[in-house]
Amino acid sequence: MATVTESSTAETAETAPVDANEMSLTAVLLDPDAITRDECNARETDTEPDTDLINSVKAVGVQDPVSVRPRPDGTYGAFKGWRRTQAAPIANAAAEAEGHPRRQIKAYVRADLVGRDAWTRFLSLIENHQRQACPPRTPSRPPNCR
Repeated sequence: MATVTESSTAETAETAPVDANEMSLTAVLLDPDAITRDECNARETDTEPDTDLINSVKAVGVQDPVSVRPRPDGTYGAFKGWRRTQAAPIANAAAEAEGHPRRQIKAYVRADLVGRDAWTRFLSLIENHQRQACPPRTPSRPPNCR
C-alpha cells in the first residue's frame, strides 16, 4: 500500500532548480536599447566593451546570444553578455551614421528567473568564472573564451 509522505525540505522559487541548459532555449531578437545591466550580473570588473569587441560587433553583430530576464518596466536585465549588449548600441550608432540599418541582438529571455536572484547570480557567476582563465585573444583560444 502506497502512502503519501511530506518532503523534509520544502523547495521555494528561489531554491528550486532551474534549467541551466541554454541549448533547450530559443533565442529571440531584441533591441539592445531595451536591455540594461541586471542587478544580479556577477561581472564586477572589466565591465565595458573593449575596442576589439566593439569592432567585431560593428562588423558582424552580436553572434552569441546574451541572457536576460524581463523587468517590471518592460525592459530586460542582462545577466550574461552585458559587454556584448553594450557594444551593440555603439555599433548601431556607427551603422546609422553610415546609412546602414540597426541590428538587434539575439537573447535568451529567461522569464523563469524573474524573482530568482540567487539563481540568476549563480548562472552569471558560472559564465564569468569560466572566462577568467582565458588566454589572450588568439585563433587557438578555447571556445568558452569570448
